[in-house]
Amino acid sequence: MASIENIVKDTGEIYSRLFDHRPVIQAEIKYFVREFETKRNDREEKSRPIKEVHNCILQTQACAEDIASAAVDIPSLTERIRLLAGECRHLGAQQYRVTPPEEQRQQQERRACEWRKFREDMEQWQTQLEQQSIEEEKKFRQYYADLEDKLKLGLYTPGTKQPFDG
Repeated sequence: MASIENIVKDTGEIYSRLFDHRPVIQAEIKYFVREFETKRNDREEKSRPIKEVHNCILQTQACAEDIASAAVDIPSLTERIRLLAGECRHLGAQQYRVTPPEEQRQQQERRACEWRKFREDMEQWQTQLEQQSIEEEKKFRQYYADLEDKLKLGLYTPGTKQPFDG
């Protein structure tokens, strides 16, 4: 029996070597990928300095174009700056001009008059409010005094509507 098992085992090994090529193919694929990546890295490393030089040339050209356009724009910019500086000086002179003492005195008198009028208006408004609150207080005192009198006389029964009950 051992010989049949050995024959089956040997037959299986022979079969797998003849017809099962997966391990060999996988090893070949791994080898191919490894070789491809190393060659690609070598090519990239060789082409990297060329790309850097190309990028440097492009940046230099862009800088040259910027310098040329700036050289064209500089005269117009300086003229605009000169005009704006003149306008700023003009506005500053207007804003910080010194008012004459007579004009200052007139402005102070005008503001003092406005302040007096404001205070008088506020005092008048305050007295009107005080008078209104005093009148309302008198009405309520009278109402509650009448209510108390009615309770004493028995004319008022709680739960009936009165003029101030709402």
